Amino acid sequence: MLNDLDLILVVVIILRLISKTPESVGLEHVAEHWKRALASYGPGVLDLELDKLMGAPGDVSSLSTLLSRIEAELAPYGGIVPASVLNDLVFMPGIKFADYQVQRIVTAGRLLREVLLT
Repeated sequence: MLNDLDLILVVVIILRLISKTPESVGLEHVAEHWKRALASYGPGVLDLELDKLMGAPGDVSSLSTLLSRIEAELAPYGGIVPASVLNDLVFMPGIKFADYQVQRIVTAGRLLREVLLT
């Protein structure tokens, strides 16, 4: 079962990938919306608005590609991403991470990719 933190971490990793990946040009509008969604986050309320944001087939393809790269991004950490890494990566009031299982984040990314492609 996914939880808010799994999805938050997927979003933050995707935001990082959008900012550093040349082939993600065109996803800036997604990044801006998701940054606002994270800033206004409340428990159980993280609306990614995929249906509204994925207007062009190229957007879907680009985001799908980024989602498939999450596992590679997390590979250097082995099975656990240290709390210190996550807390440096994600600053959201009221959220403090402990060590986190890579598999939870990878699974959330895969599920989000499935939703995107259906």
